[in-house]
Amino acid sequence: MEGQDRGDRAAARDEWEAFSNEHDCCLEVVLTPEEVMADAHLNARGVWVERPTHKGGSVKQARTPVAPAAMGIAPKQRRAQRGGAAEAGFGEES
Repeated sequence: MEGQDRGDRAAARDEWEAFSNEHDCCLEVVLTPEEVMADAHLNARGVWVERPTHKGGSVKQARTPVAPAAMGIAPKQRRAQRGGAAEAGFGEES
C-alpha cells in the first residue's frame, strides 16, 4: 500500500469489507491508531490513559493491563533511569 494516499487506502479497505461480506472467510479490517483511539466502545470503558513525557507533553496509551478505568487498575508511573542512554552515546535530545 506504499505510495497510496488515504483515499486509495480507504477505497481498498471498503473493497475488502465488501469481499468479506460476500464470501465465507476470516477477514478483519486493520484500523489505524487514530481509528482505534476514536473507538466509542474503548473510550466509554476508559481504556486510555494520558502519560506525561520527559519533554513536558503527554501521550495517550492503553492501560496495562487493558481494563476499564472503573476497576482502578492503572499502570504505575516509573521514574526514568539516568545514565544508560548517555553511556550508550545518546544525548538528552534523543
